Amino acid sequence: MVLAQKKNEWQQPNYAKQNPVKRNPAKRVNSYARLKSVLSLILLVALVGFIGAEILNLTVVKAAEIHKLQKEITALEARNDLLLVKVDQLRSVGHIESTALAMGMEKPRGKVYISGNITAANEEMGVPAFQQTATPVSDIKFDD
Repeated sequence: MVLAQKKNEWQQPNYAKQNPVKRNPAKRVNSYARLKSVLSLILLVALVGFIGAEILNLTVVKAAEIHKLQKEITALEARNDLLLVKVDQLRSVGHIESTALAMGMEKPRGKVYISGNITAANEEMGVPAFQQTATPVSDIKFDD
């Protein structure tokens, strides 16, 4: 059996006819406004580029200054070490003896006597306690 198929056609409301949409024609961009936006974009890019270049320049310059100062510090530390060695050499007993002999002084021979009380002289001079216990000069024998 063959049945006839009924086709339901629904009518849908036509909104386009009821609420017509007003279509605005495409706005024409004013050539002055376009030029203005292009110029502002170019200005912005140039400003950002300039600031970036300045930051890079300052970074490179400061890095070079730091490197130069580090080299100078290293050189000064080396010179300071050499000067400290020289000070130690000049303070050595052997150097003092050779300088005294060069100035015409002589090593004392025999016993050396100091008049007065050594401990009283030490207290008056403000000699520290650890030096007051040192042997008196008269007990020291010098090599000839």
